[in-house]
Amino acid sequence: MKFIKKHKKKFIIGAIALFVLLLAYIIWTMLPNSSKSLYGDRLDGIEDVEITDENLADVESALEEVDGIKEASSDIKGRLINFSVEVEDGVATSIADTLGPIVIDNFSSEELEYYDLQIFVNGESEEYSVIGYKHKTSDSFVWSNNK
Repeated sequence: MKFIKKHKKKFIIGAIALFVLLLAYIIWTMLPNSSKSLYGDRLDGIEDVEITDENLADVESALEEVDGIKEASSDIKGRLINFSVEVEDGVATSIADTLGPIVIDNFSSEELEYYDLQIFVNGESEEYSVIGYKHKTSDSFVWSNNK
């Protein structure tokens, strides 16, 4: 007891330092860990069904062969493949019905069971915007109701 009374200031400083370190550790564990993947474990197994740039280029060229299509591009974000299709002026929105099967035919069944697909059909007028979505568990595209 005499030792504690003799070194009272050092014990108080030590207790405060210990408390600050404990508080810093608690805050550190609550911060998001930047080393984790953006998608968590949702992309497990993506290496087994990886989509190549050549495969995407084939789908884009198949879409561009359709009459009325000016340009097609694609983008992969995790398990979602987006296709953006630019149509010529005056093309009916019903052209979207022909694009879904073209996209589906250019992927294997394993790829279709792993990835979700979206097609954005855009024209020169502001009113022309059609979006199609195919979930990995569905067989066909569902289109927005402005088609």
